[in-house]
Amino acid sequence: MIGVAGSGSRYSARQVTLPETSRRRLDSGTAATAVVVSALAALLASRSGDLAATLMLIAGALTVGCFPIAKPKETPPIAPVLPLLMAALYIAGPFLAIVLAATIALGLSVGAHKAKALRACRSSRRRVGACVTMYALAVGVPALAYELALRAQLFDRVSVAGLVALSCTSFAAFVIASAIATDLDAAASGERRDIVWHRNHRHALLVATLASPLGFAVAVATGHNIVLGASLLALALLATRRGYQLDASRREIAKRGVDLLGRMMQEAHPYTQGHVERVSQWTVKIARRMQIGAASMAIIEDAAVLHDIGKVAVDNQLLNKAGALTDREWRTIKQHPVTGQQIVSTLPSFERASMWINHHHERFDGQGYPSGLAGSAIPIEARIIAVVDSFDAMVGGPDVGDQRPYRRTMTYAAACDELRRCAGTQFDPDVVRTFLAILEDEGHITSLTVDRRAQEVLL
Repeated sequence: MIGVAGSGSRYSARQVTLPETSRRRLDSGTAATAVVVSALAALLASRSGDLAATLMLIAGALTVGCFPIAKPKETPPIAPVLPLLMAALYIAGPFLAIVLAATIALGLSVGAHKAKALRACRSSRRRVGACVTMYALAVGVPALAYELALRAQLFDRVSVAGLVALSCTSFAAFVIASAIATDLDAAASGERRDIVWHRNHRHALLVATLASPLGFAVAVATGHNIVLGASLLALALLATRRGYQLDASRREIAKRGVDLLGRMMQEAHPYTQGHVERVSQWTVKIARRMQIGAASMAIIEDAAVLHDIGKVAVDNQLLNKAGALTDREWRTIKQHPVTGQQIVSTLPSFERASMWINHHHERFDGQGYPSGLAGSAIPIEARIIAVVDSFDAMVGGPDVGDQRPYRRTMTYAAACDELRRCAGTQFDPDVVRTFLAILEDEGHITSLTVDRRAQEVLL
């Protein structure tokens, strides 16, 4: 199971602020009281005659809820609880699974005040209620459906069909929880739902898939020996927890790698600092307006930051040469996209981004480099970076350090005219049209003179 969603953007809902000590006491007191009540309710809800098995599951739920996996920045903690809940469903029925899910949610809600999805809940008790409701719905609906199908004798509990039914129940619980959390977070942050889901929940798909077999194994082992069942439950929870931690570490390593490469590029070529910031911001805006897929949106900002990382292998004097380049010098410069791809491809999950970097100097008419790709054969992400990169190179930045020694800056109007002139040859016309619309919406440009030929190209 996953925690309530959170994103990296800011959320500006009004909140009632309490002193930190009072807020912590309120959170802890609310959660502790509700946990005790939930534990007693779990005992009453269990249909199992084995008190030891029920207590084992309650202890597991309390442990998971009180010691969740911390996530970076403003995203809330998560708890890998699906194996435990599926074991509870198999052993004691849906009501125990629902109560245990609510119990775990209580523990998570203490740390969930960082989540923008819950910031709209102005009091601690409302936040707890939102978290508990989400978990109870996510587990309760598929668990009750599983129980009804079992009572209708659509399958035997101990059978291949029973394992498939339990797997479907586990996956349905994951889908419901992630859908509710995604809707809450998307409403709070204003981001697209597919982007929020991809960022916060995609990595839990494997755990959701493995949860039911693990829960099934725990339940069967508990039926034979409580010590064996408890050991297997602890092993399952530790394994899923470790899987989440490794995935989070991998993404953190990639992020630090991007930051390190960005700093290295700025040290080698100081003019790139403002350039890459502007390119990355405009790239994200264009990609968002063009409805680029969530997988690309997750990394396109970092790809834009690193689009010229290959220039660290090019001599600074050659990059800043004011005169004409020789053929040999031009061949050296044209190697930087390939070098950039080789560098970025070493980062985890950045294989696709490295391809965009490799192709960001391709031309729409096929006359670019390094591969001579044309039209839709060029990744759309690379076509976006190409337009923004060229535009910013033409207009430069506000500081003297942002200006390139080998090129005089142009006005926004002149640069936009150049984009129009080259649309359909050097640049993708759709990307150009989208970028110009963004510039006009933001007030960077107002009315521009467009000649007849440029209009025909764009239309």
